[in-house]
Amino acid sequence: MFSVSVNLREEKRAGYPLRDAALCRFIARAASLPVYKKMLHCAAFIHGIFSAALSVLERVEIERNALAFRTCLDAERLTFDRDAAAIAVEAIRTNNAPEGSEGYVNMLKTYTTPTVLKFAEAAGIRRNAQGKWEDLILFPIDECHTLNPDIYTQNDIKDDNRSTYHALCSVLRDLIETPIFALFMSTTSKTRQLAPPVLVDPSSRVTGGELVQRPPYTAFPFDVYKAIIVEDRSTLDEVCELSFLCRFGRPLWWTRWDSGDEDVRKGLIQFAMAKLNGNADLLSVTDAAKFAALSTRHLLMFEPDRRASGMDNKQYQAATVEEYRQVASHMRTVHCIPTHREYMRTSTPSEPILAEAAARLLASSKCPQVKFLAEDLNPLVGKGERGELTARLLCNLAHDAALKISPIILDENLEFSRPIRLIHFLEALIAPKSHSQLLDSRPVTGGNLPFRDAFDDCWVNFTHWSKMGDASCLTTAALWKAIARGTAWQCCDGMPGIDQLIPFVRGRHAKLGRGTVSAIAIQNKDRKTALKVKLDDKFPARLFADAPGGTRQSFIFLTMQLGVQLSAAAAAKATKAATHITPSKTSVGASPRIRTTRSVEVDNRPGRYDITINGCSPTVYQVIREEDRSHWAQLLAARSLKSELPRQTPPHMELLVRSKPLFWSGAPSFDWAEDADGKVDVNEEQEEKIEFGKGEEEEDDK
Repeated sequence: MFSVSVNLREEKRAGYPLRDAALCRFIARAASLPVYKKMLHCAAFIHGIFSAALSVLERVEIERNALAFRTCLDAERLTFDRDAAAIAVEAIRTNNAPEGSEGYVNMLKTYTTPTVLKFAEAAGIRRNAQGKWEDLILFPIDECHTLNPDIYTQNDIKDDNRSTYHALCSVLRDLIETPIFALFMSTTSKTRQLAPPVLVDPSSRVTGGELVQRPPYTAFPFDVYKAIIVEDRSTLDEVCELSFLCRFGRPLWWTRWDSGDEDVRKGLIQFAMAKLNGNADLLSVTDAAKFAALSTRHLLMFEPDRRASGMDNKQYQAATVEEYRQVASHMRTVHCIPTHREYMRTSTPSEPILAEAAARLLASSKCPQVKFLAEDLNPLVGKGERGELTARLLCNLAHDAALKISPIILDENLEFSRPIRLIHFLEALIAPKSHSQLLDSRPVTGGNLPFRDAFDDCWVNFTHWSKMGDASCLTTAALWKAIARGTAWQCCDGMPGIDQLIPFVRGRHAKLGRGTVSAIAIQNKDRKTALKVKLDDKFPARLFADAPGGTRQSFIFLTMQLGVQLSAAAAAKATKAATHITPSKTSVGASPRIRTTRSVEVDNRPGRYDITINGCSPTVYQVIREEDRSHWAQLLAARSLKSELPRQTPPHMELLVRSKPLFWSGAPSFDWAEDADGKVDVNEEQEEKIEFGKGEEEEDDK
């Protein structure tokens, strides 16, 4: 297919292909003109381009085909640019028709249309027997956002305010009988410049429904490398290599690896860090770059169609502009723009190279991650996401801390994409005083192996999170593929009982496949009161259904009751250890053991190992620092009115309750009425604690 392209990039922006400077200067003159003069300039613009392209085509000496023409056009680009602009200027000078619509119509009929048809004839493009063109001429207009610098509002809907972009669209619509297929391309994230919402489109035919404007095309496929990995052929060590990880994500990474020299390959992560930082100096990491890095690692999801409570329109616009900026300069990806064009759907998809770069960027800039997220989290990251976000953040911090416990260096170019022993990961996550109970704990179903033996040679590998589209990813096939990619799973919305899955492989040198993997299944709760949680009995059968022969592996069920807050009485006893073992409810000490005597036989059947963590503080999580307590509470947004009262004494608490901001069971909310039985409900005291083993309402199904 013949292609005649132009590039309208801003003058101060570098890039490839080169900017067509003369054509940019010509079309820029139309910006301040009335609408019909804009259209006249656009018609002359197209005439100049195709007239200069026709001259190039006529100079092709051998076989006159699309490839030969394109090669010649690229070789003569500067000449083509100057000639096209000069021809357009001359066409405006010699156009003898009156000003206004007549001048535009004359330019279209006398200059533009005949020139396009002459090029089609020279290119051998003909009409078929039905009168339709047998082929088309592709007309890409790159960086077209420069034609429309303004953001439209409803107050701008009038002809005189139409931009050069919309004038050019009108001209192309009038050329519909020619074989031109225009393709507008742009790297801008400001979609309103090119595709404003229907209600503020400057064309009355669009707002009235007569014309339907196509939504922008944003397809950007990842993982286009040839075969990346095959099941049961690679070990964990082999997938923790830069040469392997660069195959995932956008083609940018593996093309640089394949075509670059040793210095380019060694600098790939630095290159990705610079991309996250908006190509700015890495000695000065911007807040926008920190947000991009946090989003890459912790899976920050925007919901731009939902206005956060308490935001006025100005704040909402500022929040969406920040999302646009993330797309434009910090590697965030646009997935789609809905038909109504009110917003765009974006994310930071799974890219192991970018996740490694994000981890390094946060570490090198000494970014206080929880503080940054608590204080500067974009309000469009919904409150409903924050419990899950807190869980992902805790796990990522534990991952990074565990690297220091088991420093396995396989590739000197990778600092965070390394295998980590599962036990070390969990020890980095939970408070040290609970480590012995963790290692000695027994399964609630299956055999009786202590935790330390059941998971001795198990390994995790994740630097970021990916979200399941639906429950079909709840398989061992998805587990081993996630390990290969260096990601953990955020479950789909509405999946009952499970919020995250962290896959692990049984054996560092085992081949990655459905028969060698299992997972930590995580459930998040952000209620202020601890709940008794039970895992769906069908979960193991569903997870291991696709394993060879349906063989099950031991797995871990971790409940993170993040919203649990200390009661006033419990807070007063903060120095007292709060770790308990169920079902015996004993205080900190040795967990229940099965004595290894001759009368007791070791049962190594696969089992489920339960861990329940109540609260979100240094009492239960080793990765939480004392000075960050308030930031974690702010991130969770789980603090109650009572817990925020600055004077936490019983008299002041009673005065608060008596002011009736809310009602709680019992006195003093209801001391003005007497029940027939004289009984008064008392709120249950809450504790921050870690529990291992069997829940109170669970039965062993061994």
